[in-house]
Amino acid sequence: MKSLRAGVFALAMLVAGAPATAAESFLVGLHAGVSSPAHDFGDAIKAGFQGTLSGTWMLGAGWGVGADVGYQRWGGNDALNGFFQEGDELSGAIPPSQAEVRLSAIQLTAHGLYRYPTAGGTMPWLKAGLGLYVLSSDLANAQMVALDASKSYFGFNVGVGVDFPVSTRYALGVEAGYQRIELGDLDIANFDEDNWYVLFFEKAETFTVGVNVTWGGTPTDTLRYAPRSSGSGPHERESRTRDRSVTCRCASCRNCLATSPPSRFSRRSRYWSLSRSVPNGKGRLP
Repeated sequence: MKSLRAGVFALAMLVAGAPATAAESFLVGLHAGVSSPAHDFGDAIKAGFQGTLSGTWMLGAGWGVGADVGYQRWGGNDALNGFFQEGDELSGAIPPSQAEVRLSAIQLTAHGLYRYPTAGGTMPWLKAGLGLYVLSSDLANAQMVALDASKSYFGFNVGVGVDFPVSTRYALGVEAGYQRIELGDLDIANFDEDNWYVLFFEKAETFTVGVNVTWGGTPTDTLRYAPRSSGSGPHERESRTRDRSVTCRCASCRNCLATSPPSRFSRRSRYWSLSRSVPNGKGRLP
């Protein structure tokens, strides 16, 4: 738990230290869902839950880098629990033993993120990360046998998702991911009790499915990177002013929907562009 607290504190300091001018380019996300073990890991471990706190610096045009602090928890299946229950009884426990294996992982990783805004407002994204995973285990309800172990490993993860903006500052989304923790090979001559996992599996692989909430910037503002429809007409000239006070008479114009919040220079720029087209040189804003 010390690793989890340290990771959360580091991420919180990163968020707090972000300058005000960059507030719109920093995203904070909360992720939660189901973590389902796969392959050899799934032959010994049951599905559990996962939660992650993420922070991402958006560097422009949909790209960003950041960090994740996560927690996952699983339980042993009947076969793995039966193995330790038998060992508990052989060690002198009064049968039947109720020993149950519990595993958890703390995730401390860096990631890269790409978000692609669409004209409809949804935000598909891709994510990949790597770093440190602290895998811990204990044996609940055991009478004679203990299984307290904790060890750090290298791992990586990939994920995909879609965010749906619900306001100018928040978005809700769905996501799916894959994580892999490398545990190493079994070495009987130099067996490490903290790495007893290799007796049953050499990799901890999981598939995750969940939901998320993202805060930061203006989700709709990134629509400026969305492809604009090609065409000609008055609405194109007006939408390029990027001024929300200008409304297009074309009801189906996507260019107007993709405009960003007005800047304090946009109306002045329109004034001077219009003044050049007036014979007496005196422009007037509508």
